[in-house]
Amino acid sequence: NKKYYNTITWFIVYPNTANKFVAEIEKIKRRVAEIDRLRPTCGITDTSNNNNQHDCISS
Repeated sequence: NKKYYNTITWFIVYPNTANKFVAEIEKIKRRVAEIDRLRPTCGITDTSNNNNQHDCISS
């Protein structure tokens, strides 16, 4: 599979960039988990993004 081969080649040729990419993905996963954990605290049960509720966290 050429797409798989190109992906593997990219990770071998650019290991530092690949590590940074993986670290960013892990940060995003942790943030999503934190948001999921905070939803009940903010009273958010509908995640369809059209429920007209205001954000719990003020800016």
